[in-house]
Parts: sequence; C-alpha cells; structure tokens
Amino acid sequence: MQILKYSTLAIVVIVVGFCSIFNPISMAQAAPAVSIDPTCGPSRPGFMTYVTGSGFSPDSNINWELVNFTGTVTMHGHFRSNSQGGFYDDTYINSLPEGNYSINFGTDAGNATASVKLTIPCPNG
Repeated sequence: MQILKYSTLAIVVIVVGFCSIFNPISMAQAAPAVSIDPTCGPSRPGFMTYVTGSGFSPDSNINWELVNFTGTVTMHGHFRSNSQGGFYDDTYINSLPEGNYSINFGTDAGNATASVKLTIPCPNG
C-alpha cells in the first residue's frame, strides 16, 4: 500500500507539471512595459536618459517616438529587444522646449505598445 501512495503522488505531480508547462494562459507574454530614468531634465543643453523595457517580442525592433503636447513627433529611433523581449539602453534627449512629452514604444509589427511621460524642465528644479 505504501508503494501505491507514492506512485499516485508522482503521477499527480507529473500531470500538474505537464499542465503548467503547456497551459496557454501561463505561456502568455506579459504586457509591454517601459521605464525611463530620469523622467525629467533641463531644456538646454539636453540630458541622457536610461530606458528599460520588457514584455516585447523577443529579438524585435522596438520603435520609439518622442511626442510633444500637440501630438508632433520631435524625435524618434529604435532599440532591439533581447531573446527575452526586453532591452536596456541610454538615449540622449536633445534640447527641447519646456513642456510635457510622451515617449511611445511599439514593435515593427505594431502589436505591442507602451508609453512613458517626460517633463521639461523638472518640476521645482
């Protein structure tokens, strides 16, 4: 009887593990997310910002555009995601007029988007 008890447990563990590996819900990719540091800076002469992204398609181009409050694209570029769908890079933000900006991110396929806010200049600074 003792052997049957452990055999049943082993079968349950194998089945549960198998279902976890092949469950489409657990395989779903996380929603794209991006952060920048710092999120504000001087209007002149510009500044360096560090960009971290995750949840994008592996090994894909991640396009970005800096958009001002009127919806005009003032800068653009791209990053390349790694094999896990993430990236880390730095970007120089050129001299910009004061205001609130959005940096929008998306893949070449257009199916993954994320956005962060950028303020020129820093509040109270």
